Amino acid sequence: MNNYNGILGKERLASLELTKKAMAKGEIPYPSECRICGKTTGRMDYHNETYKSPTKDLFEICQGCHSRWHRRNASNKAFIKYFIEEERYKKLNN
Repeated sequence: MNNYNGILGKERLASLELTKKAMAKGEIPYPSECRICGKTTGRMDYHNETYKSPTKDLFEICQGCHSRWHRRNASNKAFIKYFIEEERYKKLNN
C-alpha cells in the first residue's frame, strides 16, 4: 500500500486491517451505499482520510469513486468534473 496524505503505507494497512476486524465483529456495519454517487451494488469500501481511527472518520465509497478520490491530485480536472460539477461531493457533507 502506498503512502497517502503523509501516512505511511504500513500504517494505512494496519488501520485497514483493524477496520476489517471491526466489521467482522459487528462493531461497525459493512459499507452498503456510496456516499458520493449513491451506488448500492458492487464493491464498497470505507475511505479514511486521516487513518487516525480505524472505526471513525470513515465514509462509505464504491470502488469507482474511491479510485477517483485517491487520484484527485493527479487528475484534478477529472476530479472536479466528477465530484463537484455533478454535485456528488455535496453528499459527503450531509
